[in-house]
Amino acid sequence: HSEKPKSRSLSSETTFQRDTKNRESLEKAVLDLSNQVMFRLLEEGFRSRTAAVKLRLSDFTTHTVRKTVRHWINSSEELYQLALSLFYKRWDGYTPIRLLGVGVEELESTEVPVQQELFRDDHDRQKTVEEAVLAIRRKFGAGEVVKASLLDKKRKKTGPSASSDSPDS
Repeated sequence: HSEKPKSRSLSSETTFQRDTKNRESLEKAVLDLSNQVMFRLLEEGFRSRTAAVKLRLSDFTTHTVRKTVRHWINSSEELYQLALSLFYKRWDGYTPIRLLGVGVEELESTEVPVQQELFRDDHDRQKTVEEAVLAIRRKFGAGEVVKASLLDKKRKKTGPSASSDSPDS
């Protein structure tokens, strides 16, 4: 029996205290959200080939964009790179952003057998590292291992809102 919840998705989003067009802040938010989503995906035992980004602009117009790749998204770094490219496809670089979201869609259970690739890539190695980080987080708590580039953000963070199971989140 196949577990393919085609409508299931996982996402995290953050609403900025002030609308922003600061590239560095926005890219860090994409990185943070990508990390949150990837670790939730691993924790919940799913995999995905589809990355999605949601932008709500200062005038409250909302844009979503998604991309499906041929292989499973294997690491938060890979999800970040996909999400960042999707983000720049939709953002003009000038319009202030109110809300930013990153997600994965068309999830499949990791219990469903998969034809393995002949050659491993860097994303496979990164996934192995992230699975080890997840084991440490389970044992010692989520705050014990944090990506270095997110350290300042984590200290000041008030917490993004997270949503799942909604197709356009």
